[in-house]
Amino acid sequence: VGKTYVARVIAMHRCWQKSSFLKSQTDKPTAEEVADLKLWYVRSQGAGILRASGEPFREVPLPLLEGTLARSWLFGHKKGAFTGAIRDHSGFLGDESVTDVLLDEIGYASVEMQRTLLQVIQSGDFYKVGSTKRETTEARLMFATNQHLDALVRKGEFQEDLWWRLTDHVLHIPPLRERRSEVK
Repeated sequence: VGKTYVARVIAMHRCWQKSSFLKSQTDKPTAEEVADLKLWYVRSQGAGILRASGEPFREVPLPLLEGTLARSWLFGHKKGAFTGAIRDHSGFLGDESVTDVLLDEIGYASVEMQRTLLQVIQSGDFYKVGSTKRETTEARLMFATNQHLDALVRKGEFQEDLWWRLTDHVLHIPPLRERRSEVK
């Protein structure tokens, strides 16, 4: 309980940092820097509340997505890549306005998806479904799970290389049963 909220706070903190940078900058920025910083400034004006439309944060519930659907949501697809793909789609990692992506319940992701995500973490590169052109993302990936990934690694159900990447920066949020005072 609270994983998505914590991820949203982290995403909003990035907006606040950019906003503060815009206000305190003394050197004359380039036109591109001004445009980028103005975009961040506008996004950070929500008093800590990310709006549903145009927000730089996206949550992707991995247990609900598998196969081509998951790849399409994350990486996008080209028109005609599969039945129903009537136009190009950028996906969360291909959308330049999305800067933070929470991949929720990574412990339930298929081994194929784990391998794909490992590649994206290592290089920032991915391929849209139905494309041979390499794309690059600047989005920050955040992962959440309620499972013990080290136990899944020992069982062979989770990629050890991905586990090592994910254990670099870990925030442990105690379960609600350990935080009874927060229940209203």
